[in-house]
Amino acid sequence: MEFTSRCPSIINRKQLRECVSLLDQEYITLPYHIYIYKNRQELERERNETPNMLDESYKTILENKAAVPIGICLDDIKMIKIFPFNLDDTESDAIKCKVIWNVFHEIRHAWQYSKNMYTEEALILSPENIKDYYDQNSERDANLFADEFYKNKVSELLKILEINRGILIQSKVL
Repeated sequence: MEFTSRCPSIINRKQLRECVSLLDQEYITLPYHIYIYKNRQELERERNETPNMLDESYKTILENKAAVPIGICLDDIKMIKIFPFNLDDTESDAIKCKVIWNVFHEIRHAWQYSKNMYTEEALILSPENIKDYYDQNSERDANLFADEFYKNKVSELLKILEINRGILIQSKVL
């Protein structure tokens, strides 16, 4: 995996690399690039200048008020994109925890793609299909994976993220 983070105040590349290194080898060796966006303007600039997602995905991420995705896994270009600007928290420790939880969630989707799992599921999150989207087996599996991994590694994650108090993230709050 390759990493890019332009959000040193949220989570830097070194922290991201160390958190991901806690995963099993089958996840670490997936041929994906993880990119954490600095802000909404960076994604808007990408959409206007060098788009690499469906316009519907940009619209959902940037304009959707009912279901704002924090991340997306794009198998066709082997990229995981994380959008911290869609989090409603102002407290940096909570944001760090939610970002890393979402990284694990999206890595699980990359793993699902590599195993040709849930290939019949093709919903793109929208205000009209929120419940159906989150009820998909692929989403439930990715949530469970991120929840379990985060819970099992919380001490190490908090140390890497330089968080001095425990924050446990449950998928229900994401």
